[in-house]
Amino acid sequence: MALPSALHVVEHNAVVFRRLWRGNIMVSFFTPLFFLAAMGIGLGSLVNRSSGGVNGVPYLDYLAPGLMAAAAMQTAAVEAMYPILNRIMWDRIYDAMLATPVAVRDLVFGEVAWFAVRMVIVTAAF
Repeated sequence: MALPSALHVVEHNAVVFRRLWRGNIMVSFFTPLFFLAAMGIGLGSLVNRSSGGVNGVPYLDYLAPGLMAAAAMQTAAVEAMYPILNRIMWDRIYDAMLATPVAVRDLVFGEVAWFAVRMVIVTAAF
């Protein structure tokens, strides 16, 4: 496996992300933030008032780590579904990449590395 070839795949995804970051930020950051505000602050105030939290832990503190993990998993799933299908079926970017010295193994490794980068970006916000 040639690491530079996999890094070229990551670089391609980063260039595409740089052009489309506004829509990705809305889905990856603001949606969990709004959910945290609604459930953690809205519902959490009712839970904390009636029972004192979840086993003594304030509801917002109980909800936030799970929400962070869910946001990371959702981002990885979204990055692994439609964009991959788009690159295979309609844009045929993978055909173009595989016509270069990039091997299938490098392509897969680069995509998985990009998923990890995206999950780090999403979870760093929390």
